[in-house]
Amino acid sequence: MSRTLAVGAATLVLLATLAGPASAHARLVSSDPPGGATVEQAPAQVTLEFSERIETSFAGVQVFGSASERVDDGDAQIADTRVQVPLAPLEEPGTYTVVFRIISGDGHPVESRFSFDYQPPPAPSPTATEPAPPATEPTPTAKPTATPTETAIETATEAPAPAGSTSPPPAPADVDLEDAGPGTAAGLWASRLVNYLALTAVVGLLLAAAVLLVAGDRLSDRRRRAARLAAGASGLWALSAVALFGFGLSTAAARPLSDALSGDLPSRFVATRFGYTALAQGGVALAATALAMQARSRRGMLVALAAAAVGGFAPAWWGHAGTAPLPAVALTSDWAHVLAVTAWVGGLAA
Repeated sequence: MSRTLAVGAATLVLLATLAGPASAHARLVSSDPPGGATVEQAPAQVTLEFSERIETSFAGVQVFGSASERVDDGDAQIADTRVQVPLAPLEEPGTYTVVFRIISGDGHPVESRFSFDYQPPPAPSPTATEPAPPATEPTPTAKPTATPTETAIETATEAPAPAGSTSPPPAPADVDLEDAGPGTAAGLWASRLVNYLALTAVVGLLLAAAVLLVAGDRLSDRRRRAARLAAGASGLWALSAVALFGFGLSTAAARPLSDALSGDLPSRFVATRFGYTALAQGGVALAATALAMQARSRRGMLVALAAAAVGGFAPAWWGHAGTAPLPAVALTSDWAHVLAVTAWVGGLAA
């Protein structure tokens, strides 16, 4: 009983280690024009600067005018941490709303909105002219009947309509942010949890079978049992990696899973760091499953353990360590931490 509790505690430590940085996704650091600012010159583009590198796939920026009309003119250009979207010439003063949705390096979408006001400076007042010379006294004549002049007709035409005869101006843009739905969010969370638990079990059990349960080169009954359990956990690990890819794709595309699997969306998601790493981890997990099932000696278990240890690198690579200022240091540290905790679990299991 105490051993089971210890294994559970160690697994919780691993989950806290891996899931802790997940709250620190990419965030908007600055923008040009800034949110809430009033500009006098119409911007030619909107620039967004984020706290870390973002994916080039599944990123979009839309800009709306006061009447909810689109004023962005072209695709967003993404370079490392910066996103730029060109604007059509802004002809009307008013409030403009920027809506963005990007995918951070760990596969999580980041979306929000902000507004800025465009108020061009007032036109300069006309220069005063010289007063006309006083007119000579006219000769009295009969007063003609008044007729409207062209100026008067124009003035009457341009006069505002009576109050209440026109509709109020449209409200500022109110665009809903995209979301794949609660099912995708729950599926991504559950598949990530299973992935971490299976990773812990596979590496820990293989370590116990290959190193800790020493009984010569041939496998003892306890080592065979640990190898069979490791093979089963590795199969579950592979399935969870595939589920991570599917729900990650659904999250990135902001579509239900059944819709996200159609068209070119899967191939686009494979190009992201999270997408190709999840598939690679699934392949490594399948290899570890086969190696653990076929192992007949300590050397075979060590080969399976090495394969599983390589797969343990995936959470560090698809996480924030891969986008850190010193990625080599951050990746090595994360990987070593994961392997240390799984080794602890293996020791408790042995």
